[in-house]
Amino acid sequence: MPSGTLVLAGGLALLAGALTSLAGVLVVSAVHGARAYARRARRKAYEEGIQAALGKAEAEALASALRSRIAGDGAVVEDALFGVLRRTDGPAAERLRQAALRLGLFERNLKALRSPSRGERVAAMQALGVLRAKQAVVPILSSFESESLDVRLVALKALADIGDPAAVPQFVAAAYTLPRVMVVRLAAMLPRFGPPGRRGVQVLVARFPASFPPRVMMDLLRQAALEPGGAG
Repeated sequence: MPSGTLVLAGGLALLAGALTSLAGVLVVSAVHGARAYARRARRKAYEEGIQAALGKAEAEALASALRSRIAGDGAVVEDALFGVLRRTDGPAAERLRQAALRLGLFERNLKALRSPSRGERVAAMQALGVLRAKQAVVPILSSFESESLDVRLVALKALADIGDPAAVPQFVAAAYTLPRVMVVRLAAMLPRFGPPGRRGVQVLVARFPASFPPRVMMDLLRQAALEPGGAG
């Protein structure tokens, strides 16, 4: 066989192999795409069901309705529950938190704080923040220094969501280790802790004045002074 023909045959064989590999990738992508679509559809159905029941059902009834689904579809049920909870406040939110506790979601996420997976730890911090689980403050703080910058910011946001004033000293301490541009973000979260948090704002402004643009500094200090428990 002439050399040109051999080259052509070899090229066609490589092309055939590449097309076979591409077909395999497309099949895998299609399967994953279908699974992702089905997961989104299930989550939406759960969210609609939770939302519909939330106005009528007590925490135990909500938990009972979801408990049968947890075993086979736990991750999607949890995503749906927290999705609704993030958009809900007042007594309805508290009933939903109590339902989550009855379903064991606090214990599951508390355990996930020790996961070797960064993604699982981040998701657990976010979930515990949404649950406003004060029992999670110490475990979140205990691993704070060993986490990367982005995970520490997630941890601080979770602590602000929980709102336990015991975490305020950690916010002040974090200002010494985080980039100076992040100090304003820390200060903006602190008022959520009530009077101790507002005093924390004053401490941060006093210790890191160069981190605050003048207008932002005045707004934060005015808020700290005017709110009940402020210094004004």
